[in-house]
Parts: sequence; C-alpha cells; structure tokens
Amino acid sequence: CRLKSQGPWPTADCSDQCGAVDVDDCTGVDCQNGGTCVDGTNAYTCQCAPGYTGVLCDTANSCTLPKGTLSDGAECGSDDEGCTVAVLEAAAPFTCGPGYGGSPDKANAACDTDGGTFSGATFCSGSTTTCDAAEPDTTSANMQAIAADACDGTATDQTCAHTCLPDFGRGSITCTSDGTYDVVPCAVNSCTLPK
Repeated sequence: CRLKSQGPWPTADCSDQCGAVDVDDCTGVDCQNGGTCVDGTNAYTCQCAPGYTGVLCDTANSCTLPKGTLSDGAECGSDDEGCTVAVLEAAAPFTCGPGYGGSPDKANAACDTDGGTFSGATFCSGSTTTCDAAEPDTTSANMQAIAADACDGTATDQTCAHTCLPDFGRGSITCTSDGTYDVVPCAVNSCTLPK
C-alpha cells in the first residue's frame, strides 16, 4: 500500500486512503533455494524452505553430526566432537568413522531452524571397540614381533602396522569387534628365488 508519490501508508489494506495503491512488493524479489515471497505493507518476507534462512533464503542452516558420524559434505574426522555440515549439502549418505558402527540413516534428518543438531536420523555409535587389551600374536604369521602396546588404539575393522619377515609380504593385523586381532600371515613373495 503506497501513496502514488509520497511513500508508504501505515495501513495494511489501503482502504480509505486517498490516492493509495496496492503494490506487489514481491515484484523483482528472488527468494532463493525454494523460498516463497509473501507481499506485505511496503515490505516483503521470504518464507524459506527447510534448511535455509536469511532475508532471501540464501544461507544454509548448519547442524552438527554426533561424534563418529561423517558425511561426504563435511571436513572433519571421526575424532572430532561433531562435524558441522550445511543441512542440504549433507545430501551424501552418512558414514561411520573408524571405531564407530551402526547403520546411519538420514532419511528423516531434520535440523532446527537456527542450526544446531540433527534430529530424527539414525547415527553411528561408539559401541564398537578398539583393540587395547590384547597384543596381536604374530608367532606363526611370518611377521616381526609387534612391540608391546604398539597396536593399542586400533579401531574395529582397522589394521595395525606390521613388518613381514624377509622374503615374505602382505599379511595383515585387523582389530575385530570383540577387541581381539585377526592376524593374516605374511605369504612368501612369489618373486623370491630358492637359494
């Protein structure tokens, strides 16, 4: 509602205002990211789609994922207290970092309007273990002995560094979910000639 030449009127409906006209204040306004423009009295408002804020809905909300839950859209590791990701940039599936397990699902993920934490999704949990209590037994694995506590902190499904004996290669030492190690012996190198 505006007077043709003198600016805004304070009433919302322009009734009984001599010379007042109803002007669509949304004309030329580009609410972004699926936002919808709502005409007001000498003003407009963009109603933003979920996940966006700002005058023109041009700012993505950010939310924090719980520790151990990762997203391809986030620059953080599993040891971070939480990964901060833009809500809609987190369209990549959630994955679990080393030492975390579960079946993360973000199908129903929501973020409060001011950012914060995700809710309604299934996240990774730290219920998986690290292998700290036992030492890997490399006695018959064609590997050099592992120093005491050298593999401590190895997360479930991750490997601990090892060195094969001369003329042997590959092999692995993997932490299992029960806190023990699965040792795959080093094999004879196929290119080693008999002496």
